[in-house]
Amino acid sequence: MQTYEQANEVLTGRCKNRRKLCNHTYLERRNDEEIAVKLHGTDVVTYHRLNFCTLNSGGWKTPTTKNRINTYAPVQIYQKSGLWYIDGKLFEDHCHISDGGAVLTVLEDPAETITKKRKIDRMVAKYIKDFCAHIKAGKLEDPSNGDCWGCLMADNDGNNDIMTGVNHYFDHFKEEYFVPSLLWKAINEAGYTNPSFIWAMIKMDGEKGKDSYHALQTLQRYFRKRKDKLIAAL
Repeated sequence: MQTYEQANEVLTGRCKNRRKLCNHTYLERRNDEEIAVKLHGTDVVTYHRLNFCTLNSGGWKTPTTKNRINTYAPVQIYQKSGLWYIDGKLFEDHCHISDGGAVLTVLEDPAETITKKRKIDRMVAKYIKDFCAHIKAGKLEDPSNGDCWGCLMADNDGNNDIMTGVNHYFDHFKEEYFVPSLLWKAINEAGYTNPSFIWAMIKMDGEKGKDSYHALQTLQRYFRKRKDKLIAAL
């Protein structure tokens, strides 16, 4: 299934608007012109009646996302050094692919992006390492209105960067400002059932002088989702 017509044939009978494809993955009719493959909350492949599809990772460039796109799109994404490629060019969210597999969107050459990615990786890795050391030293405070405004605010839908974008993170990297609200956002964004419990565990680890696995994992995931935007903003 790689075209609107094929997807439309799958959505029939009682499942004319929605059908499960595999784990956490559904085929859903959006309107008379579009049918989407939805992984969790992201339409990773959207088939258009006008003989093309749109690809989107939703910021989650995971093996599962790549697998679903490669399974249901008429093109193959491959990964190298943490970057996604299509036909030797950098993958871009919301790029258009024809039903025959031709890339319709002008994609970037990877050379400059590879250099920027290496720099971002170093900056983020150092910040996370130092943030975790800050926690281990028992210095983590609770989020407050005195925190960075960009890290504190989110819109009504919980979009964490919609207010200020990602540029303010560079100031935190440079100033070694370990923002409690940033970590709290990362915990909430990770989808824990009880984020307050995770926060308490992280604080307890710090008070005992222990490394916090939850802090490390959560911060890595938070910045991994923003890597493309950080590279573009560098």
